[in-house]
Amino acid sequence: MDVYAELRDADDEDTYFDEETDLAEEDEGGMAAQIPTGPAYARELSFWRHILVCLALGAFMGAVAYVYLETIERVQTAVFGEDVLRPSLGAEGKKIIALGHGEWIWVVFTAGAGLVVGLVKLALRFPRNVRGFLAEVRAQHVNPVDAPKIVLVSLLSLCGGVSLGPEAAMGSLGGGLAQAWSAFRGLDKEATQQNVVNAMAGAMGGIFPSPVIAVTTMTEIGRVETMHHNYMRAVAMMTVAASTSFGVFFAIKGGSYLPLNPLTLTYQFHSGDQIKGLAIGLLSGLLGLCHIIIAGICKRIFVVFEARILRGRSQLATVASPLLGGLVTGCILVWSPLCVGSGSLQTASIVRLAAAREIDSSTLFASAFAKSLAFGIAKASGFVGGAIFPLIFVGSATGIGFARLINDHEKLPLVLADACFTAAVPSAVAPMPVSFLLMIAFTFNLGASQATPIFVACIASHLVTCGFGLVLSLLGVTARSRR
Repeated sequence: MDVYAELRDADDEDTYFDEETDLAEEDEGGMAAQIPTGPAYARELSFWRHILVCLALGAFMGAVAYVYLETIERVQTAVFGEDVLRPSLGAEGKKIIALGHGEWIWVVFTAGAGLVVGLVKLALRFPRNVRGFLAEVRAQHVNPVDAPKIVLVSLLSLCGGVSLGPEAAMGSLGGGLAQAWSAFRGLDKEATQQNVVNAMAGAMGGIFPSPVIAVTTMTEIGRVETMHHNYMRAVAMMTVAASTSFGVFFAIKGGSYLPLNPLTLTYQFHSGDQIKGLAIGLLSGLLGLCHIIIAGICKRIFVVFEARILRGRSQLATVASPLLGGLVTGCILVWSPLCVGSGSLQTASIVRLAAAREIDSSTLFASAFAKSLAFGIAKASGFVGGAIFPLIFVGSATGIGFARLINDHEKLPLVLADACFTAAVPSAVAPMPVSFLLMIAFTFNLGASQATPIFVACIASHLVTCGFGLVLSLLGVTARSRR
């Protein structure tokens, strides 16, 4: 409610277009009154100082994103195998990712990773509660002391194969650096917030498939209007940071991250596809709600475990909970090998397998459920990471599963099902419909009309979970149960 109150504040609104108002008074009814130009922000020396900071932070975050993601991928490949992370076509690849075909040695590794995470958290005096990526963007503030701890623990968590994403660590690192730099320079609150959001945009530029998505993410979940002189000034700075980060990452890796559609599949749009998008969106909202419920149940189990079994001994819980979480996660991975890691690498492969009809719907649906369960276990037990990338996998696996189940391209094309579910399921939790739309439209090379059902699905999904207040109701029930 505070966000909306600030946006409605007349004083804030008046400060955005002071210069525009003056021009309008001088030329009432003329061009100046009709064009909402806003302040001439590029004439300000402070703007160009911010641009230089954005260039530096963007270049640094692009390089860090490459090292971070490459380290995680290499460790996971060494432990779990290339064929698990990127399943290949053929009988051998199909067998490796089949349910129940994981290796039991994985349990030892994930439990050991949990033990290491717990010991490191204990040694670093890791904070009991940390903000997630979405909360940090909304707050426009990152604790610079906690940021390095989050990056290290998240790196260890993701190397351990748990179902969490890299966006939490990258966002914290970028925001923490900007926060520390602003404090060193003695900048005011507004300038500090600008630097934090710009740096987080730079961080996302390295891990998203386009810098455009990084900028739209910040504008959708942030509070740009409350902290900048005008909207385009903010977008310009974030674009510099995100584009620089993306350019550095692309130059080092030779490509972008998160390849969702390696086959460049497409489909022919029909007017009725918007109805299909609506139906998919409503179902995706329910799936997102189930994802939240599973995470809540896992959280409750670990709260009881720490209170009754460990008798509230916090230091013991810091080590024991991730150890237990790693043990359970390993068992889940043995049952569903596709659940290793954030799911960003497997997402591209299951599209290829589905197009070749080498993966069945039951495997896909089971993997989607296992991913939600593995995510809930990881978050509840003390591992650190983001929620967006696992939700993308859940959506993709579910969408492809329905396409394989119906098995009729005319009724439900594979690309339509995959694209709509992949965007709509995370939209149920994160208010980023435009960002998810662009992510899917760009990676699937879809046209304007083909992207329409995706947008409808995203809006409908968020309507189910948040529009009707179901998530708030669940949170209220959870809060009352803890009292």
